[in-house]
Amino acid sequence: MNAPLPHRLHPAPRLLLPMRLGVSSVAKITLSNGDELLCPTETLSRKELVINCTQEMLTQILPRGCTEPDKMMHVQATFSLPDGVSESSKSRQTVQGEAVVFAARRVARNRFLLQLRFTRLSLPQASVIEQFIEHHKATA
Repeated sequence: MNAPLPHRLHPAPRLLLPMRLGVSSVAKITLSNGDELLCPTETLSRKELVINCTQEMLTQILPRGCTEPDKMMHVQATFSLPDGVSESSKSRQTVQGEAVVFAARRVARNRFLLQLRFTRLSLPQASVIEQFIEHHKATA
């Protein structure tokens, strides 16, 4: 009898969760000293890229002395994404941006996941990532 009227019900809250998509690509990581490494990518979101690396790659990206929180390790990440306009299209768009190593996690004996958080992306680069995410959100 005392149930609320339908027009007075509060709508369910719409949570905005960060969209992380699996990406099968290879990222070229350019270190501050100019060295370049090729690492497979795992996931991508609007703010970060997760790459897969070995122990040797990890020690090149993160030398032993740089674990202080104020000294973030800056890298340049370049990777490609499918065009997203049509499924039959084989064209890929290249994204290049500056990032910091935000976290490293061991997932196996000689396999680590590095979380790179973007610090500088140009507007066209950010729109390529946004289009890729929106395309996959619409098809999911």
